Parts: sequence; structure tokens; C-alpha cells
Amino acid sequence: MSSVAVIIFSRNYATFEWCLDELVKIVECKKEDGQVVLPIFVDVDPCDVEQQKGSFEVALKDQEVRMEAQGLAADAGTGRKLVGWREALTEIGSQSG
Repeated sequence: MSSVAVIIFSRNYATFEWCLDELVKIVECKKEDGQVVLPIFVDVDPCDVEQQKGSFEVALKDQEVRMEAQGLAADAGTGRKLVGWREALTEIGSQSG
């Protein structure tokens, strides 16, 4: 495990499921192992990350719609995944200030 994780948030960050999955893992490592997390916000307001507004709101809604279309929305694991993404974004987005 790395002792430092650098996360570069851009407007399109939340459109990629794998980015969100890795973010959740990084937050787990932060909590369990004390990993240092350095968020970098490129052309995005940290509040948009923390509160899932703007492009993050749109991307998460698109992720949810995609999961529904695949028949995954009713799956409890999928619901936990969406909650986990939101919690991780909130936690790391709040680190900016």
C-alpha cells in the first residue's frame, strides 16, 4: 500500500465507475491504515465534489440510470455502491477547506 494517494478531480471524474470504486478504496485505506490523501481539483469546485453538485450530480444520476437500465438498481449491493461513492466524494471533497 502507498502511504499517500493523490486524487485528481476533474469535471468528468464521476462519469467513470472505476474512478469512483478506487476512491472508495482510497477512503478505506485512509480510515484503516492512515493513508494520506491529497485531492487536487482541476476546473471543478471542491464543494461540487463534496455536495455532488454540477457535473458530479449529473454524472452520479447517469450512473444510477445506467444501473437501472442494466437491472441493477434493485440490487442491494448496487444501492450500497452508490451510497459508498457519495460518502467517499463527500469525505474527500470536504478536505479542501
